[in-house]
Amino acid sequence: YVAAHAEERDDQGHALVVRNGVVGVDMNMRMVRRPPRAHVLAAEAGRLPFTDSSFDAAWVKRRLMPLANPGGVIAEMARVVRPGGRLVWEKLFRTVEWRRMTVNITDVARRAGVSTATVSRVLNRNYPVSDGVRQRVMEAVRDLGYVANAHARALLTSTSGTVGVILHDVSDPYFAEVVRGIQEVAGLENRLVVICNSLREPGREITYIEMLRAHRVDAIIMAGGHILDDEYLMALREQALQLRAQGSRLVLCGHHPVRADAVVPDNAAGASRLVRHLLDRGHRRIAHIAGPQNLSTTQDRVDGYLGALASYAVEPDPALLVAGDFTRESGYDAAGRLLDARAGFTAIFAVNDLAAVGAMARLKERGLRVPEDVSVVGFDDVPVARDVTPALTTVSVPMVEMGRRSMRLALRDPGAPHEVVRLETHLVERGSVAPPPEQSGS
Repeated sequence: YVAAHAEERDDQGHALVVRNGVVGVDMNMRMVRRPPRAHVLAAEAGRLPFTDSSFDAAWVKRRLMPLANPGGVIAEMARVVRPGGRLVWEKLFRTVEWRRMTVNITDVARRAGVSTATVSRVLNRNYPVSDGVRQRVMEAVRDLGYVANAHARALLTSTSGTVGVILHDVSDPYFAEVVRGIQEVAGLENRLVVICNSLREPGREITYIEMLRAHRVDAIIMAGGHILDDEYLMALREQALQLRAQGSRLVLCGHHPVRADAVVPDNAAGASRLVRHLLDRGHRRIAHIAGPQNLSTTQDRVDGYLGALASYAVEPDPALLVAGDFTRESGYDAAGRLLDARAGFTAIFAVNDLAAVGAMARLKERGLRVPEDVSVVGFDDVPVARDVTPALTTVSVPMVEMGRRSMRLALRDPGAPHEVVRLETHLVERGSVAPPPEQSGS
């Protein structure tokens, strides 16, 4: 029966696999019931053409990838008493197709000849093991391309090792600097950072928080000013409570509208200092290109602008306060509107450096010189402020340090009390400010 129904034979013609896999024989022609899957696959693999650098990809995908534990089966294939069996196994581990499969900690343990507990101790570095064992485990990890399952680790340890960061605009250099500080600390602490770009849409911010909570992140950092909307703030407060109950933290980088950890720069004081610098140089007709009206950062900087004018007994002119946003294009457009309105200004204070650069470009197009005809100042001190001509006078916000502090707060114990860190800003004088021309106006 065996001889008549065999589908696979070894090099000596001995039957290895029988139809339906019900009956088989070992290498000594002894009858066995249902040969082990590893034996069957080893017999198949031994007949496939392969070179040192490649293997039959179709066979690997068809016969190995559908298995629940391909690594364990391949490891057992090495035990097959058959010439070349171990060679087949070794070559399988080196194929691209194999490395795409899921390797688990049991496969690593089998490869290294240790227990799964020992592998876990080596990878987590939480228990002493001998150098020889550590070396064998790490060699197995490299050979198999093993990567720990983050979701499984989160279930076991109640920590995912991941921190979510929600930004207003990933293309804004301000947020790039904040993220640089966040990543700096995250790298030292072996944490993964997931970036979400909200585009200043309140609904999208809340949705991102819920998505990150579903992924069991250790903390969420929200960078940028908060949106001035009662419904949004109520939802944000609820999310902060849910995160704390979940064992996570909410850190607000740049604003502090709800009860949570926060890192806050002094925007109002920085704006006041900047406008007073213009007032000290003799300017009284100071235009302000503001940010979006529904954002706390905009309000803080407008408050600083108005406070500085009041301290010099200068009556604010509504015609000199124009709306924009934080982009170069908005500064360019707003400067054009001010010029078209013939508002008679001698200086422009832009909500940030990008808007200031746009305003400078529009002034130049209209034949006006900076600072001889119009002085221009920005805010934040992003790298471009040093590179324009003339270099931009601005207020330096410690963006990288804000990111560092935010990440340190995010990594604190979830039960630690809330902490608010306030960081000062300072004036950076460059070449874009001069006394007003003799004839006021533009």
